[in-house]
Amino acid sequence: MVGSFLVLQSQWKSLKTEADKKEWIKNNQTAFDNLNLSVWNVNDAYNVFVKNAPKVIAALKAIAEAEAY
Repeated sequence: MVGSFLVLQSQWKSLKTEADKKEWIKNNQTAFDNLNLSVWNVNDAYNVFVKNAPKVIAALKAIAEAEAY
């Protein structure tokens, strides 16, 4: 889970234009769903992949640990 998140985060950080970001969000809805992330616009993506990334990673780790039991 965390690995998938980090790949998406790297892709997000490489995007330059607003149009690229919107298209990327549209194209990655399945990946977001697989990680139980709600990303519908550029602001959501910024909050998930930049502003709150450490909290999201901690949550994904906790979910993975819980699913392991």
